[in-house]
Amino acid sequence: TFADGDDYYCDPQALARLAQTAKEKNRDVLAFPCTAIGSEDQVGNFLHDANRAAPQSIMTSSLQILQETFLTRRTPGWSLFSKVIRARLAKQILPCLPKDRINYAEDALLVFLLCFFSRDWEQACSLEPIYCYRMGVGIANSPVTLERLLSRMRGNGQVICLLQQFLTRQGADRLFFQPVKAYRHRSAIAYSQQIGLLPSYEQPAALKEALLWYDARAVRASVRLAKLKQAFLPVGLLIKKLFPYHTKRGRLLRRALRVLLSL
Repeated sequence: TFADGDDYYCDPQALARLAQTAKEKNRDVLAFPCTAIGSEDQVGNFLHDANRAAPQSIMTSSLQILQETFLTRRTPGWSLFSKVIRARLAKQILPCLPKDRINYAEDALLVFLLCFFSRDWEQACSLEPIYCYRMGVGIANSPVTLERLLSRMRGNGQVICLLQQFLTRQGADRLFFQPVKAYRHRSAIAYSQQIGLLPSYEQPAALKEALLWYDARAVRASVRLAKLKQAFLPVGLLIKKLFPYHTKRGRLLRRALRVLLSL
């Protein structure tokens, strides 16, 4: 298993029991629920993403695991923590990693390879939270600057290219490329919204970099949405309060806005 340096296990003994359960069931991956520390909005969004799977859901093919993790996102996504992983998988993954250092999105790369080589994956959501994730710290949550944003977009784009190259070398079916495409699209939205938060004189350089790696339509729509948020910040705060992101209404509203702005 894996733990970030600033996180902790709520019950270390439970982790040992999970490892024994994974061994008895002969599971390649046994994922378990987690909780978080941070602001109310941060924790609400995180818990919606982290614990979205159905209780005791079991996936039995690598394609299904990839689709649920990266495409439909009904599993906790591409984080390495909150999983008990069979040692065999680590040995399969290591030779597939690039020799050069990965500066960003290494979780996405490692979890994608983990999904690809897994024979089965069980989501044990009926348990009490075992892992506690600390929100609001780390590279992903540092203030947005042009230099940092360029580095993040470039690093994440390189990881997407590595995944596409890996699937090509493996001779994978085209269905395996769909989760990568979905991840690329969501990355375009996330980074483009951050571009809109930069000073206006820095946005052209960031936009140029985003268009090199991500879908042009998604990038431009998301940049417009970010600018609109800035222009109507009081209204945006009211909408955020009435329609929180982690609620179904909030997600549908943001999706509709992105569609309108992309026309």
